[in-house]
Amino acid sequence: SSGGMATWLLTELLRRGDVDGVVAVAHTPGQNALYQYRVLRSEEDIRRAAKSRYYPVEMSGALKEIRETPGNYAFVGIPSFVSDVRRLQRDDDLLRERIKFTISLLCGHQKSAKYGEAIAFENGFQPGSVSAVDFRFKTGEGLASTYITEVVGTKDGSPSREVVPA
Repeated sequence: SSGGMATWLLTELLRRGDVDGVVAVAHTPGQNALYQYRVLRSEEDIRRAAKSRYYPVEMSGALKEIRETPGNYAFVGIPSFVSDVRRLQRDDDLLRERIKFTISLLCGHQKSAKYGEAIAFENGFQPGSVSAVDFRFKTGEGLASTYITEVVGTKDGSPSREVVPA
């Protein structure tokens, strides 16, 4: 939704020393969930985590890390998650002290984890084999609002990365 503005803002906050970490959704290969909230501590990690995820996530692990690790943090998420963090900060002095910035992204829709699996299955991927889904894969053609889905997993017994209709 930001066309790179959030990535720029977060890397600037880190580069200038305004924050020590950025709490954002990132790909978590080899984990139970494809994407999770993580504390990112380098510009490279922020850039790697960039993109809309449209995947159900929870933030307890990242909030635990903030409580255990002194420093200043930025939190980025959809409006409902930013609102949740702000409510937590009302009652939690440590989170109020350490989370210096909250950045909200526009939210057009939320997908379930099963949505990505369904798209993969409909396109011949083996059930349970999906290791990544990008719901806003840009082909470089057409309008910025034109996008398709990229699926990474196993198809016909072999690793596969394909773009499929959204």
